[in-house]
Amino acid sequence: MNVSERKEVTRNRRALWLSVLALLAAACGAYLFLTRESQPGDANAAADVAAMRSAGNNESSADVKEHQENKKGGAAGRRVARSSGESVVPPPGNAQEVIAQLRAQAEAGDARAALLIHLKLYECANQQDVSMIEQTAEAIERAGASGSQYIADQQRIRKDCENSASLLSEQGKWLERAADGGDTVAQRLYALNSRAFFKSAAEMLADPAAVDRYKRKAQGYMSTLVEKGDADAMMWYVGAYEGGVMVPKDAVRAYAYYRLIEMSAPGTTSKELMDNKTKSLSAEKIAEGDALAAKLYSTCCRN
Repeated sequence: MNVSERKEVTRNRRALWLSVLALLAAACGAYLFLTRESQPGDANAAADVAAMRSAGNNESSADVKEHQENKKGGAAGRRVARSSGESVVPPPGNAQEVIAQLRAQAEAGDARAALLIHLKLYECANQQDVSMIEQTAEAIERAGASGSQYIADQQRIRKDCENSASLLSEQGKWLERAADGGDTVAQRLYALNSRAFFKSAAEMLADPAAVDRYKRKAQGYMSTLVEKGDADAMMWYVGAYEGGVMVPKDAVRAYAYYRLIEMSAPGTTSKELMDNKTKSLSAEKIAEGDALAAKLYSTCCRN
């Protein structure tokens, strides 16, 4: 290998490494955001603190949050953009016992049982350390809620997850099985949680083909949900095209998907955020985005 070839290999490795780091950061922040809606009361504040510490908690996450807070009904005569308001939380109880009870159903094709196994394993794999629990409890107390209840919940999780280490490697298997089985909550989580499949940047670097497969499959799930008028999936594409991790960065497409949400359910998007997305686009690019939004709308949301 000559000097020129060595330099090219070095450049390629550097580019792959940066891509891997971005994917890990984005997945962490997005997954924390989605799962916070499934946590009652005080746990939401805890998730907020964790999300602020995540490298993935960027402008795209803020867009999603504002969108979630502003969901309203659409105009008459339209198939309104929608999202799953369903809350799915990890089953209570000892992790080994819970998984033993659900395994047969999941292996027989019950997608929701497979998702519940994944959520229980995810909970066990992502326990907070003592110092973080204490900091989060203090933040909850300052917000006027019960920090002691949060600590009790975390202690329960620790007890539930004793002796579960040998099962944690199955997180990705059960999430993928649930998503393949048609569970739409699982499909969203699949697209947000690369860490269920790749434990580290080193794993991603070692198998770029697997990373590409994960990205393609995540896009497939979310595209199908968009075609069904799912607003959360539309917002996923906004963030994906802005971030340039799951798909190539494309400001026009990011705008088009945000515009699609507004077309499908008027009043659910923020004028301020819409203005922010158009300020860097020329009139020609905005027209291009509007045309793409109209095309997507005719597929997903027009009666």
